[in-house]
Amino acid sequence: MKSAAGWVARSAAAVALLLAVQTATGALGQLATGSAVNFLLALCALAIGPGVAATAAVISPVLAFLVGVGPAMVQVIPAIALGNLAYVLLTAAIAWLWRKNVAKGQTVGNFAAVILSAACKCALLYGLIVCWIAPSFLPEKALPVLTASFGIMQFFTAAIGGALAAAVTPLVKRAVSRRT
Repeated sequence: MKSAAGWVARSAAAVALLLAVQTATGALGQLATGSAVNFLLALCALAIGPGVAATAAVISPVLAFLVGVGPAMVQVIPAIALGNLAYVLLTAAIAWLWRKNVAKGQTVGNFAAVILSAACKCALLYGLIVCWIAPSFLPEKALPVLTASFGIMQFFTAAIGGALAAAVTPLVKRAVSRRT
């Protein structure tokens, strides 16, 4: 399924899974929902491909907002999409570089990729949302809540979800390669 139709189908499936997971885990809190979303994003980046992962990373926050399972503030949607995009592209790139230059221990490379990408995503979201976007439209009293959501919690959810994805990627890659 290397055709454009296959890419569209995989991208649509990834976005649908992301929305379904957000809907199903929404009541469980940010740690569960964020970890599950980042699991799917990292899994797409590591097992399916960076194009599908990038598409899902950018489209899913917009659709999640539209169906009411994403953040309530439209102003943060572009920043979330950018954070997700950075996460999946860095994860895919670091894992690829590890595979090309180290060649041994690809699972270790996947773990390194998601942890480094989680740190970058956290820093990017904190800078964009907490330091730049939120102060321009939120009262100062509301900033601590946003800081909690878009601060270190972003690192934890991206690292947890990414580590789980790194662990199952070899199994998923084998299953996908048998089907295509």
